[in-house]
Amino acid sequence: MGRTRIVASAIAAAVLGAAALAGCGGVGEPYRRPAVDVPSAWVGQGEASAGGGPAREWWKAFASAELDALAATAQAGNHDLQAAAARVAQARALVGMAGAGLYPVIAVDAGSSRTWFSGNPAADSASAGVGVTWEADLWGSARYAQASAASTLLATRFGQEALRQGLVADVAAVYFQILAINDSLKVARDNLANVQRLLAVIEAQKQAGRISALELAQQRTVQASAEAAIPPLLQRRRTSLDALALLAGRTPEALTVSDTLLSSLAVPAVPLGLPAQLLEQRPDVRQVEAALIGANADIGAARAALWPRLQLSARAGTAAATLGGLFDAGTGFAAVGIDALATIFDAGRRAAQVELSRARQRELAENYRQTVLSAFRDVEDALAGIEHFAVQERAQSQAQLHAREAYRLAEIRYRAGASDFLTVLDAQRALLAADAALSGIRAQRFGAVVDLCRALGGGWQAFGEETLAAP
Repeated sequence: MGRTRIVASAIAAAVLGAAALAGCGGVGEPYRRPAVDVPSAWVGQGEASAGGGPAREWWKAFASAELDALAATAQAGNHDLQAAAARVAQARALVGMAGAGLYPVIAVDAGSSRTWFSGNPAADSASAGVGVTWEADLWGSARYAQASAASTLLATRFGQEALRQGLVADVAAVYFQILAINDSLKVARDNLANVQRLLAVIEAQKQAGRISALELAQQRTVQASAEAAIPPLLQRRRTSLDALALLAGRTPEALTVSDTLLSSLAVPAVPLGLPAQLLEQRPDVRQVEAALIGANADIGAARAALWPRLQLSARAGTAAATLGGLFDAGTGFAAVGIDALATIFDAGRRAAQVELSRARQRELAENYRQTVLSAFRDVEDALAGIEHFAVQERAQSQAQLHAREAYRLAEIRYRAGASDFLTVLDAQRALLAADAALSGIRAQRFGAVVDLCRALGGGWQAFGEETLAAP
């Protein structure tokens, strides 16, 4: 019991002494978010209405079960996203490592030895004990290191979320591109069917001697051109499918997309809140700020290194001439020590480390401001796209209706002999161009909505109780 009390007393003395000394506080600087001019309202509101950012799973607003499934597949199988999860695990481990510096190190040792001296009999010795060492965190060095590691963890998690949102945005963009190609294929095939139908009429008229061989050759040229327009679209669709498979972490043959038309989907209205909310929900902005907070903690750690270090140690145990005598009465021992270390000259290395940390902080502050400005620009560009493409689509829809009606009337007049064949050809070309233009504008409008959700950060949500906090 006496030996146990010696060990416990030695450990308690070291722990209590270090705890008292560690309460002296840190030498760091409080974190202040860099000032950035935040607009009071968005310049272009488009079709958006006031009221908060989009849902975290914003792609569900398109009401496409196929897109929902593709988004889930990509989030589960994308290898870049899996690598990001591994980086988060690494950052979490570093937090644990950094936090260990706040606690004492306890070690147990035991051993025996025999020493021979010239002309003397061999001397035996044995010992067993427990030792405690603790470097008092007088100036907050360990706490700053832990805060820096925690900020790195948050930055890594924000980076993971930014990658996830970007991944789903890419999936949605490629998916809508495929559906737009489906629209173009339908237009091309419908056009080919119309050309072939009219060609049959022209061939019958040629056999009846009512038209010349020139008109027949012209329509056959149109047919060949209509047939040639389909293979490039199929190639583009295949290439887009391969890109989608890569995003989903699948092989090309393992992923298929239906023949759904983009025109069958509705463009959702994306609600918007105040511009200042963008700073709280966009993950890349949060990521840069987390890195900035970590850099601020690094300054504190660098400044703490300028001051003396104090280490407390304690060791207690038993020592005897033989192993069998370790537990005899009177063999216990205990020792407590304090070591102070103050660097007098290091050629300015520590002072340079402080300046390095400050310069790094200034760099990240500018990166933060630039990221915020880029975020506002991305939102404004997407809003302008949604608004202008919506107006353009409505106008082009009218143009397509008129072109279709003009082609119908031109064909009727041609059959009745009231107009020449060139009029029909011109109407065919105008209808084909109107259909292609409408398909392209619709694809751009969907892409603008995806860009807006990407720019808003996809309705960022914080990770449970892990918040962005400055030391």
